[in-house]
Amino acid sequence: MSVVLGSTGSRRTRSDRRVCRSQDRGSSTIENIILMPALLGLMFLGWEGALAYQARSVYMAAAQQAARTAASQAGTIEAGTASAASFASKASSAVHLTEVSGSSDGTTVTFTVSGTFDGVIPGFAPTIRQSASMPVERISG
Repeated sequence: MSVVLGSTGSRRTRSDRRVCRSQDRGSSTIENIILMPALLGLMFLGWEGALAYQARSVYMAAAQQAARTAASQAGTIEAGTASAASFASKASSAVHLTEVSGSSDGTTVTFTVSGTFDGVIPGFAPTIRQSASMPVERISG
């Protein structure tokens, strides 16, 4: 018979260890049942954050494209709006442009692009809004 010393210095036999193990049976299953939903939730939350960041980047690029188009010498607000919508639809199928608005004060053109994105969490669709401004091109001389 072999003898194992416990952490407190008491002597335990192999049969004592078997009794301890049988009392812990199924505990890892219970731990997994508790931990797996939390880990999956954390994974989906990270994925949702990545999709939101991608949508933000697409809307920022669309606003910059609209401002570039409208700020050109022959550009108009309508051309900038069309440019933003076209850019957003080509850049990603996961973003849904809801509004493009532009304004000009004669020297600066400003565009605001907003919309939602397809996420992995049902019912969660925040509106993302990005703006860009550029000086209007003009001939000086």
